[in-house]
Amino acid sequence: MSYKAVVKTILAMVCCSMLIMWLVFDLSFSAINVADSMFVVGLCTFFPALIMVTEATKMFDGLSFVRSKMSRKPSFKSIYDYKEHKVQKNLYKKNPGKVLLIISIGYILVSIIISTLRG
Repeated sequence: MSYKAVVKTILAMVCCSMLIMWLVFDLSFSAINVADSMFVVGLCTFFPALIMVTEATKMFDGLSFVRSKMSRKPSFKSIYDYKEHKVQKNLYKKNPGKVLLIISIGYILVSIIISTLRG
């Protein structure tokens, strides 16, 4: 991920926290409310990032292969050809999961620190 994408991700997470503060806590900015909203957003980004890092999305390759065979004229004879095509297609794509995982862990840690400082 580029620095611009990291900043956009952090800003989106802050906006989501503010939305939770508005919808759930009526913009009551106590330390525990801020920590709770940050924890929820951090947790909601942690699990998709974990799935992206472990590449668990490859589990659904079989389903997408069957869908492509049923929906249009099959261009691949076997699932192995399909997987090889996907590997070649995604060869130069970077996985943003590691950066997103670090950001979400940081967000969760900040929420834990804020919740312990509430006095």
